Amino acid sequence: TLKRLGQYLKEIPFDQIYSSDLPRAVKSAEIIQSQLYTPCSLEIVPNLREWQLGKLEGLKIATLEAIYPQQIQAFRSNLAQFDTRMFGAESLYSTTQRTIQFIKSLKDSP
Repeated sequence: TLKRLGQYLKEIPFDQIYSSDLPRAVKSAEIIQSQLYTPCSLEIVPNLREWQLGKLEGLKIATLEAIYPQQIQAFRSNLAQFDTRMFGAESLYSTTQRTIQFIKSLKDSP
């Protein structure tokens, strides 16, 4: 559980905690933060959102495998063959660029 993870990390003096702006991610970060011995702030970063999968969002894997077997196989084993446009999903390139932008911002921060 998240509380246990916080207990495991409690003695590490973190400077900052980062979370995407998704409510479940913020709640998870807050639970972990509450267990730490050394207080640190929580920064909400929209660029840390997970990969946006368009019309695949919220569907069961079994359903997707039945309807799009080749695409789900590509998703699992060879993302270069996964057609994000087919589902209105964010491209892997775009997802990667968001992540890189966040990492670069860390380098530039005090």
